Amino acid sequence: MQWYFIASDPLLWRTVDLSSLHSKIFNPKTASTLMARLKACRNFTLKQPPNLTQEHVAALLHFLAASPLLECLYLQSLGSLLNSHSLEQHFRMSQSRCLMHIDLSHSPVTTPAVVALMDRHRGTLRTLDLSNTAVGDGTLRAVSMAKVLHTLDISSCSSVSRTSIRNFLCKRFPGCLVTLSLRRLREVKITWLYDLLKLPTSSNLKTLNVEGCERLTLADLKELQMVCEGRVVITHDAKEEDDSIGAYRRYIEFLSTDPSLPQRLGEHPNEEEIKKELAAMGKAGSSSGGGGNTAGSRSGSGSSGSSSSPTSRPTPPSLPAPSQDKPSN
Repeated sequence: MQWYFIASDPLLWRTVDLSSLHSKIFNPKTASTLMARLKACRNFTLKQPPNLTQEHVAALLHFLAASPLLECLYLQSLGSLLNSHSLEQHFRMSQSRCLMHIDLSHSPVTTPAVVALMDRHRGTLRTLDLSNTAVGDGTLRAVSMAKVLHTLDISSCSSVSRTSIRNFLCKRFPGCLVTLSLRRLREVKITWLYDLLKLPTSSNLKTLNVEGCERLTLADLKELQMVCEGRVVITHDAKEEDDSIGAYRRYIEFLSTDPSLPQRLGEHPNEEEIKKELAAMGKAGSSSGGGGNTAGSRSGSGSSGSSSSPTSRPTPPSLPAPSQDKPSN
């Protein structure tokens, strides 16, 4: 009985980590005890619990919503144990007046849960980790309304569209952000980062992580760092690229924006047509005597012009001139 009263001390429930909980017992008495004890909780952690179910996690979130002192909530790598709807309900019913740190990385979090979080705690939230989650475009719109958000991590959020990322960086960037992580967001372009640093709201930004952003080259990032004059520390893993590779990459990007590309590809001769033309050129070259090479090229060019427009079709490779024996005296 003495241990029971000792365990009831609210000071012992300020920090709770149930990640290593092995008990499968979750009866009504346990639930009522947790509901009473978690009201004093300030820091709660749950990471890959081995024996809890989705119903257990939902119950814990329900109990935590009654805590007026909750400051930190770490729900990492929960997989199917976390129901995004339960998390949304937790944020909507939360009585916490000082929720500051949220880590939902590697969990099946969706946009409605983040919207509910920002609606309720935009005035207190300081750090938010959404890396490797399934959040969508509405998440960045909600985050842009933050008042005191210091650190944001949206690394590997593959469900966020290219347009949403661009609008967030170039138009809706919250002026309170100091640290931003965009790791492995492949759509990020160097022009977006230039636009970001031009925004008045980016004046507080001190750290930017763009590791794994494949469109950013080392030369681009070096130039960007010179422009920002060391105001922002940029972390990256870009490497030197060969000039020919860089030119090829820029050419491919140009083709992706060329509206006439599909039409030009449709007019490209197929393999069978090329074979027929080469065969015709070969016959013409064999039938012509000493001037066979010249006649063969004229015949080939005439055949090519009759079957397709010369501007839309590549010039076929030239054939070697047929061998000719010297006439005997």
